Formats: sequence, structure tokens, C-alpha cells
Amino acid sequence: MAARSRHSAGWLMLTGALVVVAAIALWLLFAGRAATPTAPANLDLRRSMPEAPILPPVEPPTLPAPGPSPAPVG
Repeated sequence: MAARSRHSAGWLMLTGALVVVAAIALWLLFAGRAATPTAPANLDLRRSMPEAPILPPVEPPTLPAPGPSPAPVG
């Protein structure tokens, strides 16, 4: 059996961490563009929206006039 260095586990952890960081960075760089569709610059979204209905005006509700305040008790 081959003798192992004291630091071989540390190098293995460092290499694994670098591989994970590189994989995440590459995914963010390349897959991010593919996952985010871009619309053409001359796209007019107003045409695809329906017209708002024209509603008749509504009268505000009427409230009864306030009466005299009650006399203080006591």
C-alpha cells in the first residue's frame, strides 16, 4: 500500500471545491443566457392587450347628515 501524504486530503478537498465553483460559474455564464429569452427590440406589447371597457359613471353614495352629538353623561 502506498504511503499517503499528510496533506493529500486537503488537496483533494481544494480540488473538489474548485471544480464545484468552476461548474457553477460556467452554468451561470452559459445556461443563464439560454434560460432567459430576449424579446426583439421593436416588439409592441400594447397591440396584444385588449381594450379597456368604457364604464358608465357611478354616482357617489349619499350619507345621512350627522345629527347633534349626544350630551355628555355624568
